[in-house]
Amino acid sequence: MKYNRKVYILMAFAVIAILFMACEEAEAGVLVPVTGIELDKTDSQVMNVGDLLKLTATITPGDSTDKRIRWISLFNNVAVFNEGLSATVYALFPGETVIFAVTEYGAFIASCPVEVLEP
Repeated sequence: MKYNRKVYILMAFAVIAILFMACEEAEAGVLVPVTGIELDKTDSQVMNVGDLLKLTATITPGDSTDKRIRWISLFNNVAVFNEGLSATVYALFPGETVIFAVTEYGAFIASCPVEVLEP
């Protein structure tokens, strides 16, 4: 069976990720894995240009070892300022986007749609 180069690259990244996680577990002792993430706001949020919106994530279980989150906006009509388990969303331009909170460990995802209007 012949694989193309992309398959080999993906397989290499998977192996590296597994090795990294195994090393991290060994160094940290007992690892309590993340099993999920939720946001305090999941319904569509409507903002005007210039408004601020605070989002807060809850990681389960509460005693998870690695609670790091990446906050990402699907489109650049808003700016997202990462504050750990919280983020501040600043409305820059009219349009729609989705804000994602992604756990560093396990890549669990929660999202909140946002619509920005002209004031």
